[in-house]
Amino acid sequence: MNTRVQLVGSGGSAVTDLAGSLAATLHDRGFQVELCAGYPQARRWLDETCEGPAAVVVALDRPDRSSLALCRELRRVAPWLVIIAISSAVESRDVVAALEAGADDCVPRPFHPLEVAARLRAHLRRRTVDGGAPCRRPVPADRLDPAGGPGRPRTTDHR
Repeated sequence: MNTRVQLVGSGGSAVTDLAGSLAATLHDRGFQVELCAGYPQARRWLDETCEGPAAVVVALDRPDRSSLALCRELRRVAPWLVIIAISSAVESRDVVAALEAGADDCVPRPFHPLEVAARLRAHLRRRTVDGGAPCRRPVPADRLDPAGGPGRPRTTDHR
């Protein structure tokens, strides 16, 4: 199972929370953790990484347009990706906005890192197919396998 997790914070306390106890806990639980300090860096990392992350944890200091846009964009380009939002929002409409923007789960602050790790594992279990085989995604059209013939994109395993 792919255990690569990208932690994305918008700055300030969001990055501090993610870089601290959550990153350490996920690492201790066997996850490979990457920290992105901002949404543009997160999007670039996803684009540049052939073996993409299995999950992204997005810290929403406030469910603003840029954080919700990131959730929407991640869901659009990587429908297999587990997206967990960590939100300081106290109103249910903000949680609903994060879920409707593409997050699979929304964890309120303050949060316990072990709970986030358990939620990630649960979501990743549901994303595997064929009794544990990794999910597969089609390769973009500009990376078609010439041997595969026209209209037959190769697939990439994400482990």
